[in-house]
Formats: sequence, C-alpha cells, structure tokens
Amino acid sequence: MQAIGISTGLKEFAVTRDGKNVGAIRFNPSDPALLNRLRALRETAKNIHIEPTEDIDKLLDECARIDAELRAALDKAFDQPVSDIVFGTGFSFATANGVSALEQFINGAVALIGDELVKENTAVQAHTAEAMKAASKSKRVSKYIEKYHSKPDTPEAVKGEE
Repeated sequence: MQAIGISTGLKEFAVTRDGKNVGAIRFNPSDPALLNRLRALRETAKNIHIEPTEDIDKLLDECARIDAELRAALDKAFDQPVSDIVFGTGFSFATANGVSALEQFINGAVALIGDELVKENTAVQAHTAEAMKAASKSKRVSKYIEKYHSKPDTPEAVKGEE
C-alpha cells in the first residue's frame, strides 16, 4: 500500500522540576489549537475553589478530585498522558511562590508556543513567496494573474469590468 506522509512538527521538550530533569514530552509547538486548549485550561484552573472544612478526609478527597480533573484536562490538551511527567506525585495545584505547578507549566508552554508560532509564520510567508514566484513562471498562472490581479482596485477599474 502506498502512503502519504506529513510532518506534524512534533518536538521533544524536557520537563524539569526544581532544576532536575524528570522526563520529556512531545508536542507540536506551532499548533495554535494546543495554545487554545492551554488557555482554556488556565481559565478552568483559575476558577478552582476548595471549601474550607475541618474534616481533613473530606478536604483531601476534594483535593484529589480536583487534581484528577486538572490532570485529565492537561492530558486531553496534549492528547497524551503528560501530567504524571509534569507533576509527579504532587498535586497539580500545589504552589511555589504563590503560583501553582499547573500555572507554571502552562505559562512556560504558552511562551514556548508563542515563540514557535512566530517562527512558523515567518517560514510560511517565505514558503508562500517562493511558491508564488515559482507559480508566476507558469504561462497559465501568469495569464490568470494578469487577467484578475493586475488591475488596480479603483472605482474606474471596477466600473470598466462591468
């Protein structure tokens, strides 16, 4: 069977906790859909509220439930299990310097994705310019461009087309 192959832009990124490499995850950092899912997850995480209680068992159960939901959402955002690598055995909403582990991770990933989107946009523009240059050498394409794209968009030019 013949195959059609594509390059998805997957890259591997090390995950570190307190400066120690704890694993790696793979994803396409130039995929805007991932950025959208991470932003939605960040909003979900901002709305977490744990009711204060003196019942420690109830509190721990609620924390475990919320952690499981956040981990599942992160895994879904990346379309693969990444939360165990990112958080280890700790709660995803455990904080350091007032910022949850989840928020720290999302902020890092969003910054990386933003940088990658800029690079990819530049590459797309260069590719498009090169493709247009090559296409313009075709007689058929040149004829089309001359017919439909060489006229200025002025009222007189539009009126002349009627």
